[in-house]
Amino acid sequence: MLYLSCDTLDPYFHLALEELLLAAETKEEILLLWRSRSAVICGRYQNIYAEADVLAAKAAGVDVARRLTGGGTVYHDEGNLNYTILTDYDGSGSQYDRFLMPVVRTLRQLGVPAETGRICDITADGKKISGSAQKVSGSRILHHGTLLLHADLTALRRIANGAREEYRSKGVASSPWPVTNLCDYLPGMTMEDFRRAILMGLTAGKDVTTRSLTAEEHQAAQALANTKYRTWDWIYGKNPEYTLTRGDMTLTAKHGVITELNTAPGLIGCRLDPDAPIDAKYF
Repeated sequence: MLYLSCDTLDPYFHLALEELLLAAETKEEILLLWRSRSAVICGRYQNIYAEADVLAAKAAGVDVARRLTGGGTVYHDEGNLNYTILTDYDGSGSQYDRFLMPVVRTLRQLGVPAETGRICDITADGKKISGSAQKVSGSRILHHGTLLLHADLTALRRIANGAREEYRSKGVASSPWPVTNLCDYLPGMTMEDFRRAILMGLTAGKDVTTRSLTAEEHQAAQALANTKYRTWDWIYGKNPEYTLTRGDMTLTAKHGVITELNTAPGLIGCRLDPDAPIDAKYF
């Protein structure tokens, strides 16, 4: 197994790096453990306007991003540890238990009453402590997940708390679940100690090589982050079609562009861009 270390807190960089590693011509198993600054990350096929309060995120300095994998929306900050595993895929369909059980065992060894929840979740005492998603590309599979150690759950609930009912979308909706932090079970544990414990658990019994990203790998990930993952076209332009009903207003949009708006037809064709909002009522 190759453990790649990378200290940047840029969520767009990490999402780009995952895509490049998934496409790389290698059969090596790769592990990443990473954190990001505050960010709300939606799934590939989700309506990001419904899943996250994008204007509140912007006002709070929280990044908004779309990842390569499906699944629901998650919240990242420096109190959350993300893990990514890339390895060979045997063609046998969903493989969540293959990746989740080593994490569950590691958490149990630390004293957390962890167990698998709904398909891709890990819970403790019925509350979610980790969500995950997967993507298959050819003979390779990417699995990544969150581990809430001491994340800001108030910000999570304010900005990313599941699809709002006033939206009707063809996108995949998140399924909200009560969440808690692992620090409730691991009092006094630092993020560095936690990272070390997860690293030991996920590499147990394996021949591990550790290295940092090369300059070329870093440059390639930064370039992809800038040309894809930071862009309006990827974050909002990939949005599925949806209808928003709010009071007497009915707005329909597809790929982030208004296609119908009964109260202001002159805005049809305009982009819904939180960096240059037309009006907050349209978000």
